[in-house]
Amino acid sequence: MFETEDAFLLLGVFRTLPGAERTVTMTGSYKSRKGAECEFEFRGPPDDAQPLKEFLDPQLKDAAEQSLEADFELTFDDGLAVAGDEIENLTAKLTRFVSGSAHVEASTKAKS
Repeated sequence: MFETEDAFLLLGVFRTLPGAERTVTMTGSYKSRKGAECEFEFRGPPDDAQPLKEFLDPQLKDAAEQSLEADFELTFDDGLAVAGDEIENLTAKLTRFVSGSAHVEASTKAKS
């Protein structure tokens, strides 16, 4: 995701998804109106990303220049059923507030 508001909206939804290991990756930078510069990189659970979001949100909104790239990864240790409407329901939850901005991609691994 590239829009700050969309990424932060999705973070709130992402934090509430059950049944999966959730990982957030955020990288970006901003330059303040007075010329201060900040670069950041975060990878970890969404609950740990929340304080970073609370700090960054006003900084990025007020910045002279800003960039943010966010990725949200779900890992289902017990798998995710592909039959029925489970995948469609998950996709709907993830894209409800960020329709058009979120791209949902899934991949599978063979059980060992």
